[in-house]
Amino acid sequence: NPCSGQGMTIALNPAPKDIVLVNVNIAGRCASKNYEVRPYVPIYVYTVNANGQKQYSFYTYINAGIGSFYLENNVKYHVETYFDGKVNSAEFVFNKNAIDIPTKSGLSGTFTYNQASNSSNLKAIYSIPNCK
Repeated sequence: NPCSGQGMTIALNPAPKDIVLVNVNIAGRCASKNYEVRPYVPIYVYTVNANGQKQYSFYTYINAGIGSFYLENNVKYHVETYFDGKVNSAEFVFNKNAIDIPTKSGLSGTFTYNQASNSSNLKAIYSIPNCK
């Protein structure tokens, strides 16, 4: 109670979140026919807690293989997209300084950080199993 004459303690978060712009360049590859698809697809992004549970964060659209969104540095994410009825996904701890995304289900890629713009470029690839 501020009128009681006693002091009040206010705690402030000393460190702001480290939010990074991620520019995405994604392609589907058909190894057997040697061609690439630049998809128009949604990408669903989830955070992953310490127990491994996914919590939906957001989705964004990729147009002709190009898009952008924001991620928080040092947070674990699960991302997935759908192409030709197949789920392509990956799980990783986002580290803006440069990481490789280990393939979980057909989606892999590499982040490259640009300190001047505080942005990260993601070059990602997923395989197309049923090339036609």
